[in-house]
Amino acid sequence: MKVIFLDIDGVLLPLWTEWRWWRSEWRLTIPQSCAEALYKIADHTDSMIVISSSWRHHMESCKDLLDQIADFKYQVWWKDYVERIWDRVISRTPSKTDGGRSTEILMWIDEYHRSCKTGHHITHWIAIDDEWFDMKAIKRIGKLIKTDPNIWLTDEDAELVISLLS
Repeated sequence: MKVIFLDIDGVLLPLWTEWRWWRSEWRLTIPQSCAEALYKIADHTDSMIVISSSWRHHMESCKDLLDQIADFKYQVWWKDYVERIWDRVISRTPSKTDGGRSTEILMWIDEYHRSCKTGHHITHWIAIDDEWFDMKAIKRIGKLIKTDPNIWLTDEDAELVISLLS
């Protein structure tokens, strides 16, 4: 199994967040380019997603946000059909105050492997985040794709993730 540890702010959401009218209320907007890049990664790698963002504390809001990506499906040129990204979300990292996200991700991987009885062991994984200061251990082992928080997830980032997960 391939796993992506996904941050939201600075990866899918710009630091300056745009609101739009969606499903009868104002919502945060994921730029279409980010949605397409995330779909491209999911399509080419068949990866599952673990939310490592602070959004993990509000999974219903996270689900609503990721459901917006489904709105872009009619504009995605490289796929006839698009599954909802939320269907790929299998978990969230634990909340640990010491050690930061690196510790939380490594704890999640360790716990998953200890509890995995189905043979769906993790073969490849990567973390996508816009911050590096609490991701030093992940960066050191070459598992961090750092996005620019002003540009977000790009097609170039998607290509790098695809190559690392292949």
